[in-house]
Amino acid sequence: MRAAIRSGRCWVPPEWRVPLGLRFWERTAVLMVTGARTRAAAMHVLCGHLPLLPAGSPELAAPAPDAMRAFGSGTPGAGADPEDGGAGACEDAQGARRMARHLSRLLPAKGTRDLVRAGFVPPHIPAVYAWRRARHGEHVYRAWPDGSFTPVAVFRNVRVQDRAGQWRTTLVAGRPW
Repeated sequence: MRAAIRSGRCWVPPEWRVPLGLRFWERTAVLMVTGARTRAAAMHVLCGHLPLLPAGSPELAAPAPDAMRAFGSGTPGAGADPEDGGAGACEDAQGARRMARHLSRLLPAKGTRDLVRAGFVPPHIPAVYAWRRARHGEHVYRAWPDGSFTPVAVFRNVRVQDRAGQWRTTLVAGRPW
């Protein structure tokens, strides 16, 4: 049975750029959505992790309506009707749809196999992981629905000797601490 992982390089919302360490001109990062076999399932997981309202809006102080709370929980049956959930929910559905279009199950992004092989990613638990690019010293973060990011792994270049005696550099995932 194949793991339910979709990954790829795609656009990320502005709220995610600072925690990931993206520069002001960088708009994309590598995302990995676990627990999603289809593109629609990946979109629903992403909807649960995207910010519902833009930062600094006055609606942040007010409690969220029930429709927005249901939409933000990542449940597959929640809709993105602007009349029910406000404009923020509709924007998030469009952003999640745009992100999910670039995630592939067949062609995993560089670093995805290394994270799964190292055991840092439970493939069947719905979650979102993000990193700038898979290279030495790059941190991998898990995005939480409340908007926080937790470092999960760091990529390292390790020299491995093959059977012919040649030294090869291999990318591996390790603990960030």
